[in-house]
Amino acid sequence: MRMRATVAAVSGALALSALAVPAAQADGGYGDTRITKVVVDGDNKVTVGATAKSIKVSVTAVDNSGIMSADAFDLYGPDLGLLSTGRPVCKAASSTTSTCTASVLVDPRTDYLTNANAGTWYVDAWIDARDGDFVWKQKSGSFKFQRATKLTANATPEPVKKGRTLTVTGSSPGSTGRRSSTATTPASRCSCSSARRAPRRTPRSRRSRPTPRAT
Repeated sequence: MRMRATVAAVSGALALSALAVPAAQADGGYGDTRITKVVVDGDNKVTVGATAKSIKVSVTAVDNSGIMSADAFDLYGPDLGLLSTGRPVCKAASSTTSTCTASVLVDPRTDYLTNANAGTWYVDAWIDARDGDFVWKQKSGSFKFQRATKLTANATPEPVKKGRTLTVTGSSPGSTGRRSSTATTPASRCSCSSARRAPRRTPRSRRSRPTPRAT
């Protein structure tokens, strides 16, 4: 996020007038600015499949002077997962309250997201008020992030015949490509609709011989 400069005076022949030091990573703020609500993707649940997806982040804040602006929101999660939105646009709901909204495009093909990134993610937000107050919260809100998985299966050969081998192949897109597995079983042990039994024949009733006439 932002960097603060610490001025250090050093006595002696050589003096350093200013020394830039990164700020410690912790929540901070000044004045009465507060974050009251954070919503990610509508319901705080994000599911990413094999194609690009736009994630919308909305942060609501309040200050007695009104909200002026917000820095880009950082989204971070397990396994060093990190995403950053564009510049938020803040829309006032009243003289003191505004909702700042921004989006980030997530593409699994270029953002190197894996199943290890699934889990609870957090929203890092910095909000500035009109009177110079501000608030910074690393965990201003949270949401669930998960990968979508689709499983397909196919059985061969068709039609299935009793006593023949049946092969079932299934596949699903993994984090690094398509994963597949195959199972083979004798068709005689599989209850398949296409493996029909031949109907049992009913034996015909024998005709009785005619009784010879008396001569």
